[in-house]
Amino acid sequence: MKALVVYEGNTEKIAQAICSGLKQGGVDAACKAVGAVSPADLANTEYWVLGGPSNGFLAGRKITGLLKKSLGTNSNAAGVLFDTRMAGAPSGMSEKLAALMRGANMKVASWTYFSTGPNKELLPGEETMAVVYGRNLVNSLK
Repeated sequence: MKALVVYEGNTEKIAQAICSGLKQGGVDAACKAVGAVSPADLANTEYWVLGGPSNGFLAGRKITGLLKKSLGTNSNAAGVLFDTRMAGAPSGMSEKLAALMRGANMKVASWTYFSTGPNKELLPGEETMAVVYGRNLVNSLK
């Protein structure tokens, strides 16, 4: 099983934590900033783990652009989506990306969010939860 964790903005800590959890579960996983990823990278990957900060309930331009260019390049790929947002905030980036994927008949295996405070810093324990999320994904992706 091969996964590529792609993040935009200030979500690198969460992306690295999810990637760590995936690796602990035996997945061949890599983590990269969205600017370092091409549609060809995703075309050769089973699981596209995409995320970034929710900005006014919108998905980031770079990650959305990469996703739109990559849709249709791998009919067997499945999406796993995450975002960071204020604790208790309504839907955000992960739901927007899930809608794009489903609109292209792509499987969305999972999506979640990690909570930030008013200063956009992760709340205590969120990185640990991201590692656990990555580890738990392994079973749900089989």
